[in-house]
Amino acid sequence: MELRIHDKTFSSWIDRGEIAATVKELAVKIRADYPNQRLLLICVMKGSLVFFSDLMRSLDGEMEMAFISASSYQGTHSSGIVQVHARSELGIKGKHCLLIEDIVDSGLTIQALEELLWKEEPACLDIATLLFKPDAFKGNKRPKFIGKEIPDRFVVGYGMDYNELGRNLPDIYQLKL
Repeated sequence: MELRIHDKTFSSWIDRGEIAATVKELAVKIRADYPNQRLLLICVMKGSLVFFSDLMRSLDGEMEMAFISASSYQGTHSSGIVQVHARSELGIKGKHCLLIEDIVDSGLTIQALEELLWKEEPACLDIATLLFKPDAFKGNKRPKFIGKEIPDRFVVGYGMDYNELGRNLPDIYQLKL
């Protein structure tokens, strides 16, 4: 299936069933590493909201949640400049924190957020992402929890957008070349 968003055409790529299975597998891996710890899940807004919600419901045990807003995209490309727009009162000192990201490509956003959050002295701070683009990655540390590795293609759906549209799509679509 194809769809048009603004001036671009996208084709169906990862369906909701595969997404749901990937989220559940990630939840099992996370709890295997943190079997008894209360987790503070930190959602990187806005794109991660759908993944964050599904992951949170798939995780057993105690958890808290917090939100942080950051961006580096303009259209279909990263600007290379990370801007932190807003954050909830995190209170992360001494807590087991998991930064939840929808997609990691260059890694610049999570690197900037990690540097910011480590200053608040969490007990630990790991990254969980639904999608990871190894060919685009320029960061210094891969996410600890990766749902799927994908090629360096622009995607929308399941919370991810193209200029604010497409977030509500239940499946993931890739930009048609």
